[in-house]
Amino acid sequence: MEIGKNKSGNFSTNFVMAGMAAIMSKSAAAPIERVKLLLQNQGEMIKRGQLHKPYNGVGDCFKRVLREEGLFSFWRGVGIFKSCC
Repeated sequence: MEIGKNKSGNFSTNFVMAGMAAIMSKSAAAPIERVKLLLQNQGEMIKRGQLHKPYNGVGDCFKRVLREEGLFSFWRGVGIFKSCC
């Protein structure tokens, strides 16, 4: 019987699927996390001169980041995208 082989194959499949689910969820949540951090730190960014005027809410932050920094800036700091963006 190949019971041991089936368990090993099942573990490998589950491991890969769990890793893919983690990558997808982190990639989907990254823009929201980036905007949250920008909103939390906008006071300090204004003091340093990195931001000229404060954000007027979440929607304004999304629009300005997209317009000023581009689409891929929402994933800045995510491990997979660190080397390319």
